[in-house]
Amino acid sequence: MRVMLFEQWYAGHHFHYVAALIPPLLEIGVDVVVAISPRGHNSREFASLIAPYRPRIAIDSSVPDALPWMPLRQRARLLQNLRDAVKRNAPDHVLVPSADGQTIAMGPLRLLGLGTLPGGAVGEAGIHYGLGAAARNFKERFKSCVYEMSCSAATWDRLHFVNPITYEAVIRRFPQMSQRCDVFPHPVLGYPGGDKLSARDRLGVPRDGRYVGFAGKLDERKSIDALLAAFRNAGAPMDRLLLAGELSERWRRLIACEYHDLVAAHRLIVLDRYLEDDEFTQVYAALDLVAVPYPEFGSASGTLLEAVIAGRPVITSDFGWSGMMCRRFGLGWACSMRDIESFAATLKTALNGVTDYRVSPGAQRLIEFHRPANFARFWLSGVRSRLGLLPDPDQRSWSWVLELAATDADTVSKALQH
Repeated sequence: MRVMLFEQWYAGHHFHYVAALIPPLLEIGVDVVVAISPRGHNSREFASLIAPYRPRIAIDSSVPDALPWMPLRQRARLLQNLRDAVKRNAPDHVLVPSADGQTIAMGPLRLLGLGTLPGGAVGEAGIHYGLGAAARNFKERFKSCVYEMSCSAATWDRLHFVNPITYEAVIRRFPQMSQRCDVFPHPVLGYPGGDKLSARDRLGVPRDGRYVGFAGKLDERKSIDALLAAFRNAGAPMDRLLLAGELSERWRRLIACEYHDLVAAHRLIVLDRYLEDDEFTQVYAALDLVAVPYPEFGSASGTLLEAVIAGRPVITSDFGWSGMMCRRFGLGWACSMRDIESFAATLKTALNGVTDYRVSPGAQRLIEFHRPANFARFWLSGVRSRLGLLPDPDQRSWSWVLELAATDADTVSKALQH
């Protein structure tokens, strides 16, 4: 059997998803072709995550470059790029871990005979967006309804939703979809632990103080301005804010103009560079509290999951996936990140409460669900079935996670209030 992994973008989670699927696919004896863009092929992510497998896999790097948030009018192009890749590589099975754009275009293009994969290839899609019950107004509810209808009209053989809120909304609106939908894990590597002081030494930052921080690409999608303002208003003299990752030019200017005093006092520490995986590990180990500064982002956050696996509580937005996860599993504190006064008050409460935080049994199940091995089990189940292999008995479902969620969230939330 020939399996094609298709991914047009490379930053963030995109190539991590592809890299997590290559070894288990090779292990069950299928031919693997990875279809990516020239820009993806030339990226640091390709060199570190995918290139090591190159002798054992085929690479198609002729897929046109595309941003995952392309305008609606261009989504048909994403689907055509996928169809062209299928024609070039003739796979039996196609896995598209980030397929929101193609999914939106599939329904309308079915009418023109262009909404399916050529050659009878079986297709599975990863769905990341959609608000479902988190929609707050008519515009968001309308967009969510259209999105759910697009998922229903798409011709994928199976859809995997990373956001349980979207999955629940689709199944509620279209019950017949339950036979070909599930909630899939966002793969997060385990952190080896290590004490805070040693991690701070390795990062070259001061040992003392309570640390709140973020590790990752510090672009405009994150509310770094709100986090800085809240920290200035809430932090005690020995509290520190650690920002680790490549800063956008906007945030560099903001820090230089308005927060140079915190930098000079070593209360704001900025590691403005690309972070390797081991540096992420050290940052999370060094922190007392992880900030997840996505104010209006409704989908899954790897940062939040990395914090949970590292045993650190979070302060996050009360909106969408992050707010839902924080409440269901007692992962820390959620608030409006648009309201600086509320953000600052919650940050002060969180910094005072970090010593009371414990990873609950429900959160432990959440960790097990999001292991890379479980991610691979979800995505390979269809391929295994076609090869006549038995289902993997170690696969953990979302319903298994939810068995402990509500009770544990109530318990942990009460504990954090004291």
